[in-house]
Amino acid sequence: MAAAPAPIDIMTNLQDIYKPLLQMEFQATCQGVVNMRQTGNPRYLLVIGQENPFAETLAAISNTVLQTLGPRVWKGITCQVNSFGNTEYVLWVDPNLKKEIVEQSTLNFRVDQCTPFLGNGIEFSHGVSIKVSVI
Repeated sequence: MAAAPAPIDIMTNLQDIYKPLLQMEFQATCQGVVNMRQTGNPRYLLVIGQENPFAETLAAISNTVLQTLGPRVWKGITCQVNSFGNTEYVLWVDPNLKKEIVEQSTLNFRVDQCTPFLGNGIEFSHGVSIKVSVI
């Protein structure tokens, strides 16, 4: 069995994997602010429907992280099935937006930063903090 990559390699890998997201523009519906169970840090939940071309990019990144780095990396991307049976992607983003966001509003966003970090080691070894801006 191959050894897990060294921490610096995981951080570099995460930077490389998330690089395609930088400066991407997308439309999403804000579901409000939720405190992360693992850290208590607040995050906006932005929901992107499967018909949105951005969803394909999120799915590819999520799958790449899972396949290359494993399930102990917090991706900032989750997948859910809505009440109509459609797949939706949820982007957990840093709540430092300059514009006030109204829950359930659909807005246009741009990905400004994807910053890898070391996790607490209990549930996640590493993670990625995603920052967006309203455009």
